[in-house]
Amino acid sequence: IDETAAVATSEDNRPTTETTSEARCEEESNATDTPDLAAALESEAVSPADVGGDQPRPMILAVDDSPTVRKLVSMTLERVGYEVITAADGVAALNLLAERLPVLILSDINMPRITGYKLCKLVKKHERTRDIPVVMLSGKNGVFDKVRGQMVGCADYITKPFESHDLIDKVRQYALTDQPAHAGA
Repeated sequence: IDETAAVATSEDNRPTTETTSEARCEEESNATDTPDLAAALESEAVSPADVGGDQPRPMILAVDDSPTVRKLVSMTLERVGYEVITAADGVAALNLLAERLPVLILSDINMPRITGYKLCKLVKKHERTRDIPVVMLSGKNGVFDKVRGQMVGCADYITKPFESHDLIDKVRQYALTDQPAHAGA
């Protein structure tokens, strides 16, 4: 069973661990022993060669107050070989960054407690995290919002709703696997 876990936050903003959809599917296939389900999983599985051989999977931090967006981002990126950790707001994201360093941060702009702009500014201000690209996810598509993001150091901007292939392309652009590993503190 794939032991990969994604970190999320509970309603009271405590970090919790959620088993990835890939691990849940594998557990279900082992429990029911259905050959058709196992074959389907194998056909969609990502081989280690797809994401750099025996290297650890690149980790992405997805920060959004919408559980639906966090789940969509996680499922989309895990399907193509990324490890995804999630946070419901900027405070939870900062707590995760104290423990683990992703190769890329995807952040909503309008969130409770700390906005995406403030999160990006804090990430870029800290020596340990300043080289991590931050891509904003937002329903706002105005020039002012994009300029404000650039002013705090964000690398790029994805307008919601987005297509899965657009998200994957943007992540591949910024989550370069030849960067030094940011897997741990």
